[in-house]
Amino acid sequence: MTRALEALDAADWADMGETDMLLRRILEDVAREPGALATLVRRSLEDHDHVSASSRTADGFSLLLHRSPEAALELRLVGRPPCAGGPLRADGVHRTALNLAGEYRHIFYGDDGAEPEFIADEGPGVAYTLHAEGVHALLGRDATIFLEFSGSPDGDRRPAAPSGGLCCTDLAALQSELQQRGVL
Repeated sequence: MTRALEALDAADWADMGETDMLLRRILEDVAREPGALATLVRRSLEDHDHVSASSRTADGFSLLLHRSPEAALELRLVGRPPCAGGPLRADGVHRTALNLAGEYRHIFYGDDGAEPEFIADEGPGVAYTLHAEGVHALLGRDATIFLEFSGSPDGDRRPAAPSGGLCCTDLAALQSELQQRGVL
């Protein structure tokens, strides 16, 4: 697992194709290696800085698992409740995510965000990469859990961290939810 995360230093958003392949490989390695995800979650829940940079709201949770300052990338475990809604606007952050649990409809919009260009029904094991200017929507049929890299295209800043941190009650509930969903 450590070797896989060390490979992050090679990520270069100027080459989206290579970075996409690298990040997908790392996500798949972490998800496939027995105990790797559980170890990352446990370490994060014990790290004050990681807990402070994580959040749990009605819209789901975002748990910081790893930061790579060299590549300006973060690895997060992200959970979203079932939902329906319109497009999520571009937030200036590239993303590569691997779905670990749940089914959803993924809608990619054109540059103007008005008309869908691509719609796919997806489930566990499916990965996607979204450009920082991309507009998309995830419409969950049930709660989804993603292992997600996010990073700044210019490499000069870290992705925007959720505010608020996690409290002890959130940590216990999050750990229980991940175990019930078979992620840990």
